[in-house]
Amino acid sequence: VHDEQFKVLGYVSLKYFVYEDMAVGNLHSNLVYTPEGTDVHTVDASLDYNDTPVALMRGSYSTQTPEGYLDTNLKLAEVPLSLISPFVPDKLMGFSGYMTGDLTVKGPTDKLVFDGKVVTTDVHVLSEPYSLDLRLANDTAYIENSRIKFDHYKIYGAGDTPLDFDGYFDFANFDNMYMSLSLYGYGFKLIEAKRSKKAVLFGDIYGDIMFRVNGSMTDLSIRGAINILSKTNMTYVMTETPLSQGDRLEDIVEFVDFNAPPDTVTVKPQAMGIDMRVALRVEEGAKFNCEFSADRQSYIMLRSGGQVTMTYTPEGVLSVIGRITVVEGEMKYTLPIIPLRTFVITPGSYIDFNGDVTNPVLNIAATERMKAYVSSEGASARSVIFDVGVKITNSLSDMGLLFTIDAPQDPAVKEELSGYTDEDKNKLAVAMMATGMYLSATNTSSTASNGALNSFLQSEINALTGKTLGSVVDISVGIDNTTYSNGETGTDYSF
Repeated sequence: VHDEQFKVLGYVSLKYFVYEDMAVGNLHSNLVYTPEGTDVHTVDASLDYNDTPVALMRGSYSTQTPEGYLDTNLKLAEVPLSLISPFVPDKLMGFSGYMTGDLTVKGPTDKLVFDGKVVTTDVHVLSEPYSLDLRLANDTAYIENSRIKFDHYKIYGAGDTPLDFDGYFDFANFDNMYMSLSLYGYGFKLIEAKRSKKAVLFGDIYGDIMFRVNGSMTDLSIRGAINILSKTNMTYVMTETPLSQGDRLEDIVEFVDFNAPPDTVTVKPQAMGIDMRVALRVEEGAKFNCEFSADRQSYIMLRSGGQVTMTYTPEGVLSVIGRITVVEGEMKYTLPIIPLRTFVITPGSYIDFNGDVTNPVLNIAATERMKAYVSSEGASARSVIFDVGVKITNSLSDMGLLFTIDAPQDPAVKEELSGYTDEDKNKLAVAMMATGMYLSATNTSSTASNGALNSFLQSEINALTGKTLGSVVDISVGIDNTTYSNGETGTDYSF
């Protein structure tokens, strides 16, 4: 009988470890494997971070029974959670603080039992782009018989009112883990942040949050409600917009001939057994801003209210029902040949969700107040105020776009416009935004432009509409000088 014992020693060391241009630090791990007879194997392992011990594991595995038996202990000594940050994709999120704990794993390998505790100290979940700083309370989560319990665990945002996280997660059966968890908080302040160079989201966001999750991973019930409070005032900075990246609209909207046979067969994703119902309510007065340019001259500002409810069935059907209504709003944008203008969004404009989240019904109108000289033959020119704008209607997949023009304070011009068709008013509205002139046939103040100017306007407007609306609405513009039968000259517009 040969009873000579042996050991296997090993170590791994990483010096000045960097991942995705982020410094991780120095990592060092030791491993000792010792067989004790023919049925028992012991392993001792440790992990050091920047020359400080942070984790120690000691355990044994026995093959004296057919299913095998594991007896392991893991001790965590102030593991820095900053270790995780470099491995988060796109560096959208980071972690700070420490985690300590003691965990034992015992039992047959087909029915392991976990016991122990995990303690969090000064733990923060951070996101610089989204101005997020969530702080976890210095508390302990206990694990008993493979069930981790959260006893009214507190999560703080930018204010003093926390979210309350309560319940348990049972992983005794890895094939059918079960949970009963709740998350709620009233007047919770998610962020409070000033503008910074790296932030795409800043401002103040307040909300009431209520969630309840029950069931197994294959039969899960989720119920929740989020109420965005009226004192919310947030700004989102878009680094790219459809108008500055017109060629990329092809990746967003694609029209298909449904009479043609499909190229591929769509495979419906397998249902996950999730039954979810979440209501989102926006209190009137909540302010949402979106900036389209680095100089902040192009933007949209909305005060809105409403409620939508999102449901997801166990069969995998997603549905959104509800309406968001604009209380007041403003949009400012500059486009080729059209100078920087401020459009006021008409109160009562809305977005209706009737089930398909990708195809809401739009009813949005926006106008800008402009002035132009108007005169008829034999009369002196006068300054007239016009409301020029755009109206978007119908569903997103069948969107209707109409340019609008009105003269609310001049009865004569208003009556004249009422006699025009929608197509004629389209022409007048686009021409006024492009030239600043009221180019109707009866307005002698709008002298016919020369051929070079007409050619320039035509090419520029067509280039503009091709970039901004070409993937949604088919628009072309023609501008021509015309001599009428009575000998008078004018300018015709074709759309």
